[in-house]
Amino acid sequence: MSSPQLSIPTALEASPERDTKPGLSENVVAGSYDSSLERWIEDFTREEIGEPHELSTAGAFPGLDPLFNSVPRTPDIRSKIYAVVQKKLDAARLRVSFLSSRLNTLVPIALLPPELLTLIFHYHALIEPPFKRDRRAIGWIVDTHVCRQWRRVALSNASLWGGIDPSHPNTRWTNEMLNRVQGAPVDFESSREATPATFSLISQHLHHTRQLCLRTSRGSQSREGAEKLLSLVAPTLERFELQVKGLLPETFSLPADLRLFGGQAPRLSKLSIYNLPIPWLSFPQCPLSHLEVVLPVDGFTAQDVSMFGPLDHLIAILVGCPALETLILEYCMGRVSTQFMDQCQPISLPMLQVLSLVGSSTSVAHILGSMKLPSSTRIRLNCISEDSAGTASWNKVVSCVAAHFGEPETAILRSFGLEIVSPLRRRVHVKASSALPRSTFYPSDMFEDFLGGSSELSLTFDARFESKAILADITQQICAALPIADIGFLSLSTIIYDMANRPNWAELFQRCVKVSVLEIMGEAASALLRTINPPKSMVPPKTGKSRGQSRLGKGKRPTDPGIPQEIPVIEGLPFPCLKSLLLSTLGFEATVPGSAVRVGDLVKNLILRRKRCRVPLEVLGINECIISSEAVDTFGPLVPNFDWDGYEGESDYVMTASDDSELHSWSSAEYDVW
Repeated sequence: MSSPQLSIPTALEASPERDTKPGLSENVVAGSYDSSLERWIEDFTREEIGEPHELSTAGAFPGLDPLFNSVPRTPDIRSKIYAVVQKKLDAARLRVSFLSSRLNTLVPIALLPPELLTLIFHYHALIEPPFKRDRRAIGWIVDTHVCRQWRRVALSNASLWGGIDPSHPNTRWTNEMLNRVQGAPVDFESSREATPATFSLISQHLHHTRQLCLRTSRGSQSREGAEKLLSLVAPTLERFELQVKGLLPETFSLPADLRLFGGQAPRLSKLSIYNLPIPWLSFPQCPLSHLEVVLPVDGFTAQDVSMFGPLDHLIAILVGCPALETLILEYCMGRVSTQFMDQCQPISLPMLQVLSLVGSSTSVAHILGSMKLPSSTRIRLNCISEDSAGTASWNKVVSCVAAHFGEPETAILRSFGLEIVSPLRRRVHVKASSALPRSTFYPSDMFEDFLGGSSELSLTFDARFESKAILADITQQICAALPIADIGFLSLSTIIYDMANRPNWAELFQRCVKVSVLEIMGEAASALLRTINPPKSMVPPKTGKSRGQSRLGKGKRPTDPGIPQEIPVIEGLPFPCLKSLLLSTLGFEATVPGSAVRVGDLVKNLILRRKRCRVPLEVLGINECIISSEAVDTFGPLVPNFDWDGYEGESDYVMTASDDSELHSWSSAEYDVW
């Protein structure tokens, strides 16, 4: 919409020196024009703006157009007229702004009390801090540009401006934010590598810093800035996180006698150190609820681990933190001395919710053996063999885990996953959960990240320095010790090409009579199909042809059978409650390890035999398997719910168990992600 035209009642017409012709002639004397212009300026300055319908050339400002069309084009005259009109225009804009602000006070949202507005701004600041998605996006601060009231409320609350990125390149922005904080608690979170200027800025405000998250590099300047910062007292600090970029930095090592924050951080509750060995004696004595110290999985050495100091120093810290809720220690636990084994202090952590220990099997065993944990603690253990004493340490770890989950208050395990990798890494990985998978048809997420998942147990034994036969022994020991008799979901993933050392599946899972969903992944795991196949002695004689059941069309989602409430009484039948069979990464034309039977024939025979035993399968899923579409058509009529992902695999697939180079590349790409 175009703005209304302004017309001015000119004082030039009343001037005796003015030409009587309409407008102004070129013969007007400069002096007479100047006197008339001064009178017009005086009248125009006093003029009030009328109603919108009056703002026209013929109404409120008659003679404006002739004035602008006929004035001499001298710079001095044009500048005078421009200044006067601009001043009047600014006054009009001020009046409009004043009326708009008064009008805004009448809308419903303007009736919100300042306390409620402040709470809304705080939530918005948590969800969308400045520069979170874009370096130019100011995040929640756009709320202050809505109206005067919102801006006044935001500026009057200093805690809203406490979230600051100290590494932001715009120092004017950072300084303005700090000015608006006015001494309130500050949360520094660095999105870039900290520079000496960053450390200097934080040092000036550390006395009222509440949270401090820093990223730094390996340079000597960063080391000096960090050393100066970490030596200062932090009376209000509640959370501290320090991450050093890259591999373990040889140039970034703090003095052995340095005490973090001078040993005075009374409110510190969350402490996280990444990629930086710091002696345990340097940690301040404070009521920690979260302790996380992580070294990289690649590049660390025994010398780096030894920089943390003896293990009894760590025990002393844990004993002094009974309120710990999260404890994560990865590759930071040194060897255990004989004297420490005899004088180890008990660690009581009644509030611990998450325990993650990664390191040598001896260290993990002794730390775990010293702890008294609540029944609700989620446990993640990764034990790495370092010498011949590893087997004894593993036995102790398994015993501690079994004792923890054997307590009456501990949740009953409903899901169990087992992964075995050999011969490349020789690893056994176990996952257990008290919850059933979200879907009993599609492949599970049993081996997802522990911290981001819901599993109660994640147990890994890395036996890369042990013999091949150790995997079967460890697997059998774990399955015998853990209470898995009530599991309803079983997931088995194996990469074992040394068939002489593979576990006896029948002995491992003979207690698991409540399993209703079975997931099998990997060629070696296909041997379990022989175990769950009913023997001929249990199969009743065939009395007649049964009517085949229809298959779901390709791409349709099947129903979820759930977990049965009653167990069929069939003595000796493997997995009598089995309803769903999920097969993944199998070659249906390959033979089952240890026999001459093809996997596809064994699956078909299993379905038919269980149907004749009156315990038929209700769901069959085939995912990422090497199978032809013709073979798929033969499975559809055998089960009520059948699904295939459409993947047929390589036509020239051949299982080459003796080719170590191929096995290495295949296992690394497909399975070595857990």
